[in-house]
Amino acid sequence: MVYGIGVLVCAIALVPLRIQLAKRRKTMWGAALEFFVITVLVCMAMELAMGFLLNQPDAAGNYPLWDNSQLPGNILGQAWIVNDICLGVVAMLYTWVIYPLCQKALAKVPIRVMRPAAAIVVAGFVVLCVVKFA
Repeated sequence: MVYGIGVLVCAIALVPLRIQLAKRRKTMWGAALEFFVITVLVCMAMELAMGFLLNQPDAAGNYPLWDNSQLPGNILGQAWIVNDICLGVVAMLYTWVIYPLCQKALAKVPIRVMRPAAAIVVAGFVVLCVVKFA
């Protein structure tokens, strides 16, 4: 679920940001550097938010999902800057390379194929949700 939310943030917020930065900056390197810094900060904020929502310690003080409190460079015991930099690299790769390639490939698929494929994906998701949560 957490990584799915990360992909949604990339697709909905970071792709338009990449396009805007590429138009505004004089060089693509400048746009890429600014985008990377913003992406690391977004990953850090998401990791902190997920940690505060989902990773609260139990009565014994043990974190149920992850414990970054002992790591150097941890942020409030929930986020870890090394992890956020790695996630920023992955988000940048997804946003600058994978997403545009997938967009170009999907643009070539006829709409008569895409509609049933989308319906199958949605139906499969509904079935998985029913099986998982019923």
